[in-house]
Amino acid sequence: MACRFSTILVLVISSFVATAQSGYNNLKAADGFYAKGDYYSAAIYYEKYLESSKVKTAVESPYVVQQATDKKPSKKLSTKPQAIYHLAECYRKLNNYAKAVPYYTQVSANTAEFPLAAYWQGISLRALEKYDSSLLVLQKFSSTYTANDEYATAAKKEIANLQFIQDQSVPGKKLKYNVAKAAANKEGATYAPTWNKDQLVITSTTPDSTVKLPKNASPYNNKLYTVNGAGFTKLNMPNADSKQYGVASFTADGKKAFLTRWNNMNGKNISAIYTSELKDTVWTEPVLFDSTVNVRGFSAKQPFVSNDGSTLFFSSDMPGGKGKFDLYSISLKPGAMPMNLQAVNTDGDDEAPYYHAGTLVFASNGRVGMGGFDLYYAKGNTGSFATPINFGKPINSIKDDIYFTAKPDGKSGLFLASDRASECCLQLFNVERIPTSKFITGKIVDCNTKAALAAVAITVMDSATSAVAFNLQTNANGEYSLVVPEYKAYSVKAEKAGYNNSFMSFNAPYDTESDTLYNADLCLIPIPPPPPVVDSIPPTTTRDTSIIVLNAVYFDFDKHNLTAESKATLDQVVKTMKDNPSLVVEVNGHADEKGTDLYNLDLSMKRAKICFDYLVSKGIKVSRLQLKASGESDPVAPNSINGVDNPEGRKLNRRAEFKVPKK
Repeated sequence: MACRFSTILVLVISSFVATAQSGYNNLKAADGFYAKGDYYSAAIYYEKYLESSKVKTAVESPYVVQQATDKKPSKKLSTKPQAIYHLAECYRKLNNYAKAVPYYTQVSANTAEFPLAAYWQGISLRALEKYDSSLLVLQKFSSTYTANDEYATAAKKEIANLQFIQDQSVPGKKLKYNVAKAAANKEGATYAPTWNKDQLVITSTTPDSTVKLPKNASPYNNKLYTVNGAGFTKLNMPNADSKQYGVASFTADGKKAFLTRWNNMNGKNISAIYTSELKDTVWTEPVLFDSTVNVRGFSAKQPFVSNDGSTLFFSSDMPGGKGKFDLYSISLKPGAMPMNLQAVNTDGDDEAPYYHAGTLVFASNGRVGMGGFDLYYAKGNTGSFATPINFGKPINSIKDDIYFTAKPDGKSGLFLASDRASECCLQLFNVERIPTSKFITGKIVDCNTKAALAAVAITVMDSATSAVAFNLQTNANGEYSLVVPEYKAYSVKAEKAGYNNSFMSFNAPYDTESDTLYNADLCLIPIPPPPPVVDSIPPTTTRDTSIIVLNAVYFDFDKHNLTAESKATLDQVVKTMKDNPSLVVEVNGHADEKGTDLYNLDLSMKRAKICFDYLVSKGIKVSRLQLKASGESDPVAPNSINGVDNPEGRKLNRRAEFKVPKK
């Protein structure tokens, strides 16, 4: 009997020894692969180790310790909790968040040894679209994490992101776009869409079976392709098979390309911007662009040339920026220097610029958004951009959304790149605007009393065709409103018995994404009596006490030229003056506060003078006009609010007003 018991004991101990040795080997292999960054292999062996550790092993047996003393590890291996944390890290870095979460959860309470486990647990939950759970985990992490480092900052940003995501995910929220995966997607990455006239060009890592590569060379080289339906045609740039070609941009005539190419320097990819010209049907060898853009040792990438060919936008990590990659613009005139677009850049990465008609679209991971890179838009120009606005869903997702483009008209051929539908790569998506009604509203008031005027007859005309588009009248509160399929240039004529007729023009709101345009109040001058004929109008500096603003013309930043819309407004002033031959009008030019006082005074005089000359050219006698320049001294809206630039206010201040004496 004793012999039989001894035999069983030996077998049990032998089994424990084998299990212990197997667990040790699996853990050693897992740690080795983890140290090398081979997270796929490391995960396999950590799983094997943790599975074997569920059984009581020789490491836990006093009998087996004696058997295993001659196999001491030469290098200290991970503890079981460390193995669990490493396994969670492996799955996160492999984008397998569903498997990462339970392992992070197991060790997240051990904040002393694994202070970041809860942070990554929250990030993984967000990636699984478990927003409520993610928010709770990250809020707890943020309240208990004591270090003042990048993770403390990142957690606060992620909490803001989650709150933004929840706002974007409200059931029934009205969407402005449809986003659908494009037909032109192949194996590997398909990204960086751009237009060369009417031809869509993309960058792709699609393997090319016709190219013979050196032994062990990766088939996934980045090349430029033209898109034909669901098919690709390689764009035959010089050395297209051996060089990495990234984002491209083409001039409006299609004869010049700005290209991103990169090389590996000391283990780091350094990108640069090149130019190539189309000679007949052949692209020339790309030439390195200006050294002020391609700063040695730093990257410049993602060029976009404006439709008029005057400006190049790009992204760079050159010294002097606000963050990692910043957005810059540079005039393509000789001797120009890059300008950091301070208003849109963050301490993160700001990349992939696209610019059209006063709107900059770009990608950033440094702002509140839905996660990863989000797409934003900002109104303005290279000298001054408004605060960027997140496009929201469905343009953005919880993955990376980057590289927006449209045809030269800015309205059709919309594409973006995103990895929302893939575990590996960026892919191409079509973007279509959802037709929505646009609302236009305004108010008619008495010029003297500012009282609302009911039952004012409103005639709305299409400025392009002069056809009557709407006939309506104001309600008891002096308000009018109309619904249009899209914003375009209109003019309004307001008529009421006992008042002079009045006119105004309007086009679209400053934020073209808005579904409502709020027109400024339009005032009617009461009759009788009309203002007396006088030789001159004494200057006044007190707004709304001694003068009536008959109408106003608005100007672009640092400009004094008349647009078609400005001329339409001036034509209305001409009509009002011809209908009321006793009116004497002061033409007063104004400017915003950008620039020196002297410069703005001169600019405001130029604005007043060009309006003055236009009125005279239309038959208004010089004796009925007074010329005045106020510079920046008489704003109608704040140029800044609490020290922050107010582009909408400055837009209203860049004007010329037409004034008459108030009775």
